[in-house]
Amino acid sequence: LGVHCFWEGERHFGGLAGVTATEAGFAGGGEAVRVTFDPRRLSLRALLEDARRAGLADHVRARDDAQAATARAVLGAAAVARGDAFRPAPEADRKYYLHGSPLARLG
Repeated sequence: LGVHCFWEGERHFGGLAGVTATEAGFAGGGEAVRVTFDPRRLSLRALLEDARRAGLADHVRARDDAQAATARAVLGAAAVARGDAFRPAPEADRKYYLHGSPLARLG
């Protein structure tokens, strides 16, 4: 998902039930968050609707035609691109909000 701030995107999406992982990075010329989720607990449509409400869905990079169709239905055609041109952020920029939390000490 293309976002205006990947730190905010990781914080938001990481707190959703059904999201199993987030990764800060870059895609489509801007900041992005790769979101991995369990589709039995959270549908792509519900994830995208939540992202839209939160203002965290500048664009979506869909991996296949089914994802692209769902994204177009929720966000509009202009917000959808195909492919996974994702580049991870530097290590120091990942999981930013966890660095200062008690969770940072869990191993």
